[in-house]
Amino acid sequence: MSIHSCEVKELMTYWILEAGEATLGTPYEMRRAAGTEIQHTTVWFIIDGEITFEIPGKTFTAGPGMAVVQSSTTNRLCKVEKGVFRHLYFYLPNRNIATTTFAASYIHELQELLHMLERETYNPVVDAGRRNMLAALISSYLEKELEGTPEPHRLRKMVELIEAHLEKKWTTTSLAAKINISPSLLYQLCICYYGESPGNIVRKIKFRHASALLRQSDESLESIAASIGYGNAFSFSKAFYKYTGRRPGQEHSKS
Repeated sequence: MSIHSCEVKELMTYWILEAGEATLGTPYEMRRAAGTEIQHTTVWFIIDGEITFEIPGKTFTAGPGMAVVQSSTTNRLCKVEKGVFRHLYFYLPNRNIATTTFAASYIHELQELLHMLERETYNPVVDAGRRNMLAALISSYLEKELEGTPEPHRLRKMVELIEAHLEKKWTTTSLAAKINISPSLLYQLCICYYGESPGNIVRKIKFRHASALLRQSDESLESIAASIGYGNAFSFSKAFYKYTGRRPGQEHSKS
């Protein structure tokens, strides 16, 4: 285990109690009970490896490119079960944010700024103005990361892409390429935020559209099938039944 920590007054001026970079080897396990610590919020930015979190009612794994927000008010177990886990960490005053994950946007910027701040901290020629500037930049990037909505903009963009091009045969790889993200990270995000794989989300959106057309239009099965990327009415009907448990004709009967 190696930890490089910065605890300087300039960071504390911006309500960052401590920050640093840590590398953890396996096996690693950290268990914390709610209420046993001074209330605070921890933000981790994952650089390498994977970590598994267990909180009441939920277990999830986060990997490179993800940020994890942990609240000291929640029972939690963190485990690294293979390889090496490297991350940035920030301790903040309690912000009443439940444990959650999201796709990070500024990992590399935060990492470089922390390295620069660490060098300045041990610089024999103290430059408080430069340290303050670096602390302000770190705080700004942190706020940008935390001010987002629970659903990352990349996932919203994915849904918009699917809805705009229902006729395409989307895969996790093709969707990931369109929104500039790795297929593995896209899969993790979809499981984390939607509880479903990207492929299942594609099917849900397509068949929701098809169901609306079946109820509200006079289009043929062939036309509806083509509109969501199926080559013929038979393959569409088979897939529609497999996913919804209903025949296309049953949708007509609802209208």
